[in-house]
Amino acid sequence: MTQREGQNASGAESASPSDRPPASLVAARMLAPVVILAVFALLVAEVIPVSLWTWAATGVLLAAFAAAASEGRGAWTTASAPRKVFASTSLLLVLVLYYYLLSRLLATEDDWGFAPILALLLVGAVALGFGLGIPRVRRSWLGEPGEVKEDLTGILGPYAWLAVLIAIMTSVFASVTLFAAEKDIISLTAAGADLPSFERIAQQYVWQFCKSVPLLDITQTLRWNVPFVYPDAGTGTLVLLYKLAVIIPLIGAFLDYWRQQTE
Repeated sequence: MTQREGQNASGAESASPSDRPPASLVAARMLAPVVILAVFALLVAEVIPVSLWTWAATGVLLAAFAAAASEGRGAWTTASAPRKVFASTSLLLVLVLYYYLLSRLLATEDDWGFAPILALLLVGAVALGFGLGIPRVRRSWLGEPGEVKEDLTGILGPYAWLAVLIAIMTSVFASVTLFAAEKDIISLTAAGADLPSFERIAQQYVWQFCKSVPLLDITQTLRWNVPFVYPDAGTGTLVLLYKLAVIIPLIGAFLDYWRQQTE
């Protein structure tokens, strides 16, 4: 038997029906990123208003995750799949809500004491983005497509985590941008005009992300105009950094996983 035939045989064994994830898990993996991005989009569009109820909903999701995680402990089985999927999805939604609410709170509080926290969040987001751009690092963090992990955080696969990272990193950049504008470090509008809201700034970054998705031309297709036009290079520098540290690595990661999945 040649080396290539041996590799094909081992590949066939690893892809046997008994090793494939159940259909319910495949469906959950497809649905989870949609749910995560939908919740984030509703927050950015202010359909879900930020209030004490939003914080309370985050706490409820956290409690639901804790309850489902405690019941879903143990080795992977088809019977335990629904609880583990629910626990994992709840955890990812908690991360999205928490980072969004925290980023918004830090940006809207007129306090220089929050500057080190925002700087740390920004550095973390940039480092995470550049890390995702390295295939070996990306796969060690997010795993391989189609791989079923027993730990709760890996059960939904890489696409759900990519959706979470879009929401988290966009929230951080929106927070830093608004904070810098409030402190007159950058200019978001012409002199005398009111500053855009946190949600409006987040929409700007989401618009930049959608505009950069290859082939789809989302913003033009939806006739979605740019949320606002910024007048200075300071804001442009942050947008450029967002493209380099968020848009390019995340789109590249998605395309890499998609290519592996189709192969």
